[in-house]
Amino acid sequence: EKAEPKGLRQVSKNRWSDMLSLIKCTILSHTSNEYFDSFVLSESSLFVYPTKLALKTCGTTRTLLCLEMLLNLAKECFLEPEYIAFSRKNFKNPQAQFFPHTSFESEVQYLNTHFSNGQGYTFGSPLSDHWNLYIVDLFRPADNPSSNRTIEIMMTDLDREAMSQFYKDVDKSASSSYAKDVTVSTGIADLLPGSTTDEFMFDPCGYSVNGLNGEVSCY
Repeated sequence: EKAEPKGLRQVSKNRWSDMLSLIKCTILSHTSNEYFDSFVLSESSLFVYPTKLALKTCGTTRTLLCLEMLLNLAKECFLEPEYIAFSRKNFKNPQAQFFPHTSFESEVQYLNTHFSNGQGYTFGSPLSDHWNLYIVDLFRPADNPSSNRTIEIMMTDLDREAMSQFYKDVDKSASSSYAKDVTVSTGIADLLPGSTTDEFMFDPCGYSVNGLNGEVSCY
């Protein structure tokens, strides 16, 4: 049967919630525009387009454990996977992770139970900082030219005074605009010009923001 124009966007928020519960993650906020749905999560972000989904997590989430349900939801929308990418930096605390994220080898083995033609790669020395990537590419480039681009910037050892802005101020936190005020005061709003932002301040510290700008998503 032919896929509905809304595709994955027809999946209800409750069903996304059920899927995320499998990886020990919850929805904190939800925003949409005409192109996609954006969810701020307890552990980062979820973006849902009609034929594309991006899930970003952190901490000790069991990200891959939602894969079977995600593939079933896609099938219900008459969609079949064309391109799958799973990637992450080496963990700071690998001993704190849960199956199947105890090692990249374990993650690859788990992914291979769902896909027969995936490939795993490690960029950089396994003995120091490196990046792990697993991809399944069923595109035929001549028929499916893609202009998708992803930029990820990861920073550590940041200035303590600068980072103090992301500690919850008890006196200000009662304001409904507190998290949005932080987006402006820190200059993050200037990095997302023209975007609708959906932000959240964690207790006692931590901050997350999703940006929606036309078809572009930022987190």
